[in-house]
Amino acid sequence: VQSFSKNQTSHWSEKALDDMTERDWRIFREDFDIRIQGGKAVRPLRYWKEANFPDQIMKAIDNLGYKEPSPIQRQSIPIGMLFHDLIGIAETGSGKTAAFALPILEKLSENPYGIFALVITPTRELAAQIAEQFHALGAKLPVRECLVVGGLDMMKQSVQLDRLPHVVICTPGRMADHMNGARPPKLHKLKFLVLDEADRLFEKTFARDLEFIISRLPKKK
Repeated sequence: VQSFSKNQTSHWSEKALDDMTERDWRIFREDFDIRIQGGKAVRPLRYWKEANFPDQIMKAIDNLGYKEPSPIQRQSIPIGMLFHDLIGIAETGSGKTAAFALPILEKLSENPYGIFALVITPTRELAAQIAEQFHALGAKLPVRECLVVGGLDMMKQSVQLDRLPHVVICTPGRMADHMNGARPPKLHKLKFLVLDEADRLFEKTFARDLEFIISRLPKKK
């Protein structure tokens, strides 16, 4: 007769983090339809409190009404906090922006210096939305974001880049113009590169500018 302890049979939601087994993590991912491919599996996030974010970020999360992480956030945030590369796929409205913004802000809160993250997106509208999200999530932190897109004054953008904002959100064409100009932005301390709507960025329209930008980034994080 095989016996089972309560800890072996209870649901993952009833367990402390340290008591979670590999079977529990598998069931957890099934419950939230989280699928991973390639690389070493990083344990996902069950609750916001287990992310160990600074109080300023936790307050911003609460103020925005994020009761619990979405599936893309549960798996992507722990990977991002380890500085690991990843490709995340999720539906519109699933919280993808916070999934990459929160690890950036968490690491930035530890040592804010220079241009820390570069977020590239195909349209001005998406760039503006991402900038707003960074502003909201980083409201309690001394974080400065800079929007670099067409349709805005290029000289003013250049001045903002000279001031070394922490997060630059841009479209490929305008960012390539700045990087090819007389005063290219200082990106040698960059730690995060985000390609939002990556499938669109790899289209022929953006490919040349994107390739140029990436070629000018530091080779090591």
